[in-house]
Amino acid sequence: MNAEPLSKTALVVDDETVSRLVLSHMLRRAGWDVTEADDVAPAIALARSGTFTAIFSDFSMPGGTGVDLLDALPPTPARPLFVLVTGIVEHSSVGLDLASMIDGHLIKPISSRALSECLAAILPRQRDR
Repeated sequence: MNAEPLSKTALVVDDETVSRLVLSHMLRRAGWDVTEADDVAPAIALARSGTFTAIFSDFSMPGGTGVDLLDALPPTPARPLFVLVTGIVEHSSVGLDLASMIDGHLIKPISSRALSECLAAILPRQRDR
């Protein structure tokens, strides 16, 4: 296990400005450095040019899905933690194949409690990588 402090850098991807800003604000209040993108293509470029602890991506966006973004990332363990965010009920229970690929899942509107529980569940995975 790595004894160095865990960096907390996040990429928040959502085409809905209010949702993106709210999640970014919540992460910043929790001590995270946050970069934002409003669609899949800019998120892929940012993910390839930066080092992020975690990516929080909306499921459905005009330029593709959060799954498209996930597919563009390097394979585990090199890739950042990936949290799928959705406000669409049909997407709230991900399939088994997808569930094994993502590290966390949040349903909009995101509460502080849900985010805290998600972070508590996923951060140990980053330390173990």
